[in-house]
Amino acid sequence: MENAKFIIAVVKGHELGEDVAVVALITAIVEAWLYNYEPAVDADSGGLFQQRPSMGWGTYDEVRHKKLALDAFLGLGEHSSAPGLLQVVPDAASWEPGAAAQAVQASAHPERYAEQVAAARDIWDRFADDVEPYTA
Repeated sequence: MENAKFIIAVVKGHELGEDVAVVALITAIVEAWLYNYEPAVDADSGGLFQQRPSMGWGTYDEVRHKKLALDAFLGLGEHSSAPGLLQVVPDAASWEPGAAAQAVQASAHPERYAEQVAAARDIWDRFADDVEPYTA
């Protein structure tokens, strides 16, 4: 749950709100069960979002650095050349969260994101009021 709280804190720090947090949470749940994987899991992927250095998400270390990986996913990471959420889905609040996650991740199993929306909303509801924005 610490990684879930961290995602909420960073999203709040960027003043992006619940809808963006839900998309980030469902992505991290589906891709890594909220673990920040250090070794490569699939090809060269790793971290909370199973980002791949070979696909422009950053270096091996950057995709495993929670803040950098989340910023890259959101489209706020200067180290990443891959388009993130704010580039691909600038109006995320008007999208179904699973579709927004799929637009960024281009998963071979897009249906998995929608399956985790209720869990992500439960996590938001449980922790958001007590998590301070992370701005570092």
